[in-house]
Amino acid sequence: ANEEEAYALCRWLRARKFNLLDTIQMVEEASACRSAALAHNFYPNPSAALGIDASIYISQFPQLYYSFARNGYPLFISKPGKLHPATMECITT
Repeated sequence: ANEEEAYALCRWLRARKFNLLDTIQMVEEASACRSAALAHNFYPNPSAALGIDASIYISQFPQLYYSFARNGYPLFISKPGKLHPATMECITT
């Protein structure tokens, strides 16, 4: 499900306290950053990139897009209290 344009614009504007020039600059920077990353295949298969199964990584760093809310928007779940920094360092270095 895609976010409707009005909601997306409001989300970007809120992030810059409704300052239009700052919002335009932020959108342009985000677009450039994403296009550069896509050009270099920056979003690879997580298991291949990490060298471990993605479920191990997620169990130690429990922040993920889980599903979609009733209104169709992505549901992001974050559990910072369950983060294991020492384990993350071990499995990613």
